[in-house]
Amino acid sequence: MLAKLWPATEATSIWEEMVMRRTEQLSAADGKDARSVLAACAARSSLTRQQLANWNASARAWLRAGDEVVHVEQARLKLVIGEIDKPVSTEKNVYENVLDAWIRAMVVLNELIKGNPHSITDGAGLVAMSAWHLFRDMWVPSITNQIVKQNDHLVNPDDSLKSRRQNDWERRQKAEGLPGPFRWPATTFIYGDPIRMQKAMNTDGSRITINQLLQLAMGSVFHGWRESDFNAGKAAAILSDLWNHCTDTSIATTQENDLPLPSGDGWFGLLAKTAQKYLTSEAVARVECRKYFNIGRKICPEFLGIDGESVSPIVALQRPTGFIQMAVDLEGQLRLLRKIAITRGYDTRDLVLLYRVPATQDEANTFVIATISPYNGIPEVSTFDKRWISTASDHRTSDDVLREVADVDIRTEIINEAKISGGWTTGSGRLLWSNAPADYSERNLVTGSVHEIFGNCTESVLPRAESVQDRHKVITGVPFECVLGDPAGAAVYCIQGTQRPLDPALSSDAIRATIGAGTMTISQNALIKHLGGACLKVPDSPAGNVHMQSLKTLCSIVKLYEQLGEPTIAMNIRSMRLWEMKWMPAVDQPLVTERSRSPSLDIKDAFEPHELDLPSSFACIATLESGSMNISSSNLQSVMALSSDDSLYIAIALLSDPAVTTGSKITRIRGNIGRAGIALLVPPQRPRVRAKESQDWTLVNFADFDGDITNCFQSTSLHASFTGFVLPLDSEVTGLRDTEIYLFETTISVHDKGRWVGDLRILPLFHQPEFRMIGDKNAACNHVQKALIPFEEDLTSIDSWKGYLDRPVGPVVFRAHGSWMARLAAASLSVQQKHLTLLFKEDTCWTCAKDAWSRNNSMRERAESKKKPIFIM
Repeated sequence: MLAKLWPATEATSIWEEMVMRRTEQLSAADGKDARSVLAACAARSSLTRQQLANWNASARAWLRAGDEVVHVEQARLKLVIGEIDKPVSTEKNVYENVLDAWIRAMVVLNELIKGNPHSITDGAGLVAMSAWHLFRDMWVPSITNQIVKQNDHLVNPDDSLKSRRQNDWERRQKAEGLPGPFRWPATTFIYGDPIRMQKAMNTDGSRITINQLLQLAMGSVFHGWRESDFNAGKAAAILSDLWNHCTDTSIATTQENDLPLPSGDGWFGLLAKTAQKYLTSEAVARVECRKYFNIGRKICPEFLGIDGESVSPIVALQRPTGFIQMAVDLEGQLRLLRKIAITRGYDTRDLVLLYRVPATQDEANTFVIATISPYNGIPEVSTFDKRWISTASDHRTSDDVLREVADVDIRTEIINEAKISGGWTTGSGRLLWSNAPADYSERNLVTGSVHEIFGNCTESVLPRAESVQDRHKVITGVPFECVLGDPAGAAVYCIQGTQRPLDPALSSDAIRATIGAGTMTISQNALIKHLGGACLKVPDSPAGNVHMQSLKTLCSIVKLYEQLGEPTIAMNIRSMRLWEMKWMPAVDQPLVTERSRSPSLDIKDAFEPHELDLPSSFACIATLESGSMNISSSNLQSVMALSSDDSLYIAIALLSDPAVTTGSKITRIRGNIGRAGIALLVPPQRPRVRAKESQDWTLVNFADFDGDITNCFQSTSLHASFTGFVLPLDSEVTGLRDTEIYLFETTISVHDKGRWVGDLRILPLFHQPEFRMIGDKNAACNHVQKALIPFEEDLTSIDSWKGYLDRPVGPVVFRAHGSWMARLAAASLSVQQKHLTLLFKEDTCWTCAKDAWSRNNSMRERAESKKKPIFIM
């Protein structure tokens, strides 16, 4: 139960307190009683903190192994616990607190196993059910009138547990003056007063899966989304539509997209898969997903590098100006502006659309005013959008402009030329329409000086006017102000002084309607570039790449853990900043630049995960196992395995033939080394090899190699043992009583029929110049002659480890075909002894072997190699 609720350090401190209090009780026993002799003997026994930590680690390993088997039942129980919020124990000191909780938990478990109905009034029984993996059907009146079915075959299905309503406990708590839930002082630091800690039973502070981490990340990405009824369902729908739009090959063909489409292995694809899982999940799974989504969105946005001054590129889609600029063409921008203006709740009678008609290089810009919706202010009833032309050129006729306007939108009906003035070309977003139709002039017609009407925008309206007379010139018209879009391109203007919506942010429905299936309004190129860009500041300004770096770190984590069978990770990872991880590759340049030599490569790299080498992978696992440690991979260059709780993460090179290449670098095995904390296993710096013994020479018979492919090393085995050397690593937390992460020296030794031969350093093998693979690693041999061919010197067979330790001077053949352990051990020992080592793949070709020897038989290698090569079959 302690291991279930508390982190390892706190649980060890509680155990230490329990042992100390019990020892005091035994020491104070009455000496006249015969049992006091046994008590005195027990009081003199010693249990060190390290032993208690190892015991706690064993319990945690058992719990994690069991939790993976019954993860469905645990998920149902967590949902119930999250709603009940009952205290586990309320005693005032540690010893009494633990004993009280344990006794009441055993009572519940006893009734549960016997099949008797039972009513739970506190949290001890629920924690015991979770820790012992016994799941009774439950009726929780405060949640539902339905019985929560667990279908556990180990308990009697005819009866159920009943949990009292929370307000029953609250009334008892107030009446008896009981303190809060499950709290006590704990001494986890060497120096300082005991710290009173509290652990709520319904807080899932233990482990989460990678899928739950992605749900949390999905919530963090949507931090800052401004919509009152926004939820996980809407977020998932937006992500799904964005992914479909960005990966639709038909859109790429139609729009002639020149950028690579995002892949499913990148962060965008992972979030889209997470969204799709939510949309297709059942009700119970959706409840759990919403919990993690809300945690990410509300509590831990900095997990992905989002703070109060920045939003993610997805949330930035709510800004109308940036979203409109992603339209395929000008007409697409106009359709978006109309749709957004109508859906945002504007009164369309107060709005006009101002846009610039593309002009030739020698002509001045032409601006057109158009209605937002069909205009019926003229005698003829029409469904066309009415437009008014304003041109600054004296050389262009109305017919010329009319043709250009018609090219933009065939739904065009020109009324007359508009007389407008203002600073829209300079981006000030203010204009005055002097000859506006009556429907507009009746709503707000003003007369005043240029300065009175345009205020601070006067210089933009009259950029060349410096005289006081120009500034005080009296003008009359309908004043408009930009509310949506780009004043220099296409924008919606609203009559000043009229009522407007308070929040201009786009809703999720408006965005989905624009990027939904079959729509071509938004440019696929522009949307991919936007999503692959850096974190956007508020207001728009250049920003760092912390958000994009965090997303790349996230998908690097997922890529690594998918190869490990997706074990659980520490929930506390949500409190860390992924962009600060020391084990991630350094990125000095922006991920996406405006003027890049290869924009396509930049965009593709922005979505893809980083490739982690072996030391970085172990550092990543250490971070996720602890939830708090951020260590540099530079300290882990020699690490070959990691042990934590119930898992051993081992470099795949230690468990496979040296000729086998796989996509993964690490594999996970259930088990541990019996020590608390995170142990990073490293080999000795100078591994030992058994010395030649005088009596061995009489037992070694060398024979010339006859080309026979066989395995003479069936009795070879590899073993791991510990030297006892421990080197703590800096976890950036000072004063802790326990060593949370450390290097633990471990020997990997080769044995022959139970007798030790030598110790190995396997990982450096593949980076040494003495080691060569025979043939092409990525292609099969196409030689016709594969059998043994004549060499410059005779080859000698090595058929025993005694023969290997006393090998002849000439080239030798180590015959261990099919024995990966013998081949790995022989290659490692040979390279450690600076021998030229040539390893066959599964297909033995002596023509390739002779070519490999000839290519590598340079003067430098002759000088470094003590003896002629060893061919390992």
